[in-house]
Amino acid sequence: MRKHNGKRPTIADVAQRAGVSKTVVSHALNGKRPVSEETRRRIFQAIEELGYQPNPLAQRLAGGRTGIIGFAFPLVTPGIANLEMKIIASAANVFNQENYDFLLLTHAAPGHENLRRVVQSGLVDGVILLQVRMVDPRIEILREANLPFVLFGRCADNAGLVYVDMDVEHAMHECVAHLAELGHRHIIYFHQDDRGFGLVERALKSFAEACASYQISGQTLPCGVSPEAGAEAIGQLVDHYPQATAVIFWTDIAAWGAINAAKARGIRIPEDLSLICFDRSTVAALGTFHPTAVDIRADESAALAAQMLVALLKNEPLSETQVLVRPYFVAGESTGRCPNLEM
Repeated sequence: MRKHNGKRPTIADVAQRAGVSKTVVSHALNGKRPVSEETRRRIFQAIEELGYQPNPLAQRLAGGRTGIIGFAFPLVTPGIANLEMKIIASAANVFNQENYDFLLLTHAAPGHENLRRVVQSGLVDGVILLQVRMVDPRIEILREANLPFVLFGRCADNAGLVYVDMDVEHAMHECVAHLAELGHRHIIYFHQDDRGFGLVERALKSFAEACASYQISGQTLPCGVSPEAGAEAIGQLVDHYPQATAVIFWTDIAAWGAINAAKARGIRIPEDLSLICFDRSTVAALGTFHPTAVDIRADESAALAAQMLVALLKNEPLSETQVLVRPYFVAGESTGRCPNLEM
């Protein structure tokens, strides 16, 4: 970067060289008020000559924008899995195409005070919230700051909110219907172990409703997001629920651990036990086994949420403010007829 008199150039330096006031330079940069073409030309020539780069926080305080979008992503595990990377990459691509910088705000859940500090700093123009809880304190933080935001998920009360979420109700009914058609009457759903999230509560409710409609005995058990958690789930099934002939896992990471644990115990999939998992980013990458899965279309949903936030920042009308993305049910190699059926 060029420097003016050995120092980092300032807006005052630009104003002096262009022969205008600092206020006029600010107007030329943020577009808040009209500036003549000749004056604008002199200002940007001075910026180029000096190598001046506006301070994003100063621009924010002056009523401009930083051009930075925050992606608030509380971590439910210490690392970021393939699914999370798909979500991040899809949203980032949209923001980059729109010339916005992308700031990933990762922190331990719930972490709403971390978000408060970022919002109060004035660093971001808007935010996408992930891992949305039924009652999410982050929403009030953003509302108080009058900052545009989009939810990647739903709360209990969504009045006035803009969101993109998975139609988990439809997905769960498809899972149970598929297993019922294969003759299964005892199913276990291994769900996310924190029930505060909107997706978790809706999935549990939908599972219970679907089981009731097909007169199926449904059991729900918590399960962590790791292969080890999936292996433990198989241990629970063998020790306490031998009547179960089918399982549904909320994450394919745990499902992969369950598949390996079942094989180690001599349980054949799908001959002895049918298995369905939500998403398939991990198991699909292995290429040797294709489970029956719910493709939650996370990358498409993330891109849509990003597009909606960009529209809000541009004050463009949204055709829809609340969108449910219907997942794809993909029948694979891990589901088969109930072994207890009489031939």
